[in-house]
Amino acid sequence: MKKYNKLTQQVFLIVFLSYIAIGGLYFTNPFFFHYSLLLIPLILSVTTIWLHNALLNASKKAPLKFINKFLMVTAVKLLLYLFIVLIFILLWSAYAIPFLVIFFTLYIVFTYLEINNLLKFLKTIQTNSK
Repeated sequence: MKKYNKLTQQVFLIVFLSYIAIGGLYFTNPFFFHYSLLLIPLILSVTTIWLHNALLNASKKAPLKFINKFLMVTAVKLLLYLFIVLIFILLWSAYAIPFLVIFFTLYIVFTYLEINNLLKFLKTIQTNSK
């Protein structure tokens, strides 16, 4: 349960800092600000925590099938994110550049956190099984 809490704490810290950065964008250059930008950290954090927990449960149940589940979850996540990006660009094309910059920056940060925590978790499972 400790691993869940560590990732969740890290994600909430990133979300908090993201909202500060988006607020800074509003005060420095309100032309690039749109209220839908506030949804980006929320969407990415919820999907990261949810899919990370699913991967941790999959690694406990069937470690040999973990790589298949990891690739499937990654593919689903990428398709979901592509769908979100396309919908946003179609609805609010004037704000596409700030959206893409914020979205992909947060995507890289959340992906790094997820992979880093997942590797630490798998390493502890491997050392505990020996």
